[in-house]
Amino acid sequence: MHNLASIKRIVKAKTGMGVARVEEKHEGFDNEVYMIYPERGRELVLKFPTRLKSSRVITEAWAFKKWSGLGVPVPRALGTGRYYVLEEALPGTAMRNAHLSREQKHRAMRDLGRYAKRMHSVKTRGYGYLVREGVGGKKTWRDFMDPFFDRIMVELKFNRIVSDSLLNKAMTFYVQYVDVLDFHDPRLLHADLTQDNLMINRGRLSGIIDASSAFSGDPMFDVAVVNQNSYGTGLMEGFLEGYGKVDEERVSFYSLYQSVWLAHFAGVQAKRPAEARQAVESMKHYLGI
Repeated sequence: MHNLASIKRIVKAKTGMGVARVEEKHEGFDNEVYMIYPERGRELVLKFPTRLKSSRVITEAWAFKKWSGLGVPVPRALGTGRYYVLEEALPGTAMRNAHLSREQKHRAMRDLGRYAKRMHSVKTRGYGYLVREGVGGKKTWRDFMDPFFDRIMVELKFNRIVSDSLLNKAMTFYVQYVDVLDFHDPRLLHADLTQDNLMINRGRLSGIIDASSAFSGDPMFDVAVVNQNSYGTGLMEGFLEGYGKVDEERVSFYSLYQSVWLAHFAGVQAKRPAEARQAVESMKHYLGI
């Protein structure tokens, strides 16, 4: 945990307010996340990156500013430093934990689709994680996507998370459709539009949080994140109603990519075997097995 005195100094410097209480949260995988209860006003969120480069928290603040200007309900960044970002907390609870009717879930996903379409209107330069505001660190989309896919495939094999035969089928699929990555119109992506990052308040989608994974690339990648996260739920229909037309071939390609990544994340990084098994099942689905 970060030093309480340093947390109080940051809040005081950026807001002028004293701190009544600090609560450490444990949901963040890449960040230390703290709920700040100031002496007055609404709650705040303070993030310190644990695994990511410091530039990520700064570009998160930039992404939120761009999206907020488009009417997307995202946190307002109150201040950034080299290794932190301070934001206003959004009301509500994560969609994954919210008790919603089928109709409410459909409406929330439809609203997400509408907001995602606006988010994808922000043009960027370069590809991959942002090295500065609006600029990805790679020259081409493949420069970003290929090495990452190759690495996680090797680690999945080494850790025996996925069978060799299934990995071979996934690699064959990847090579067969790799022309999808010949993409030249980069946009700002959230890259983690999961139910953990969708806030629900009074039965409605009230906000989109956590853009620490934001990068520059193909908007259909974000659509595939939603598709993969909605696997087996039937919620994708609502999202597409709000988003509009998508390129189904590219979404299918990125959905497989996502399922491979999730198998790696759950099985190798987070040590969550049940989630890894679910990701493997989704791999089979996208491969038509």
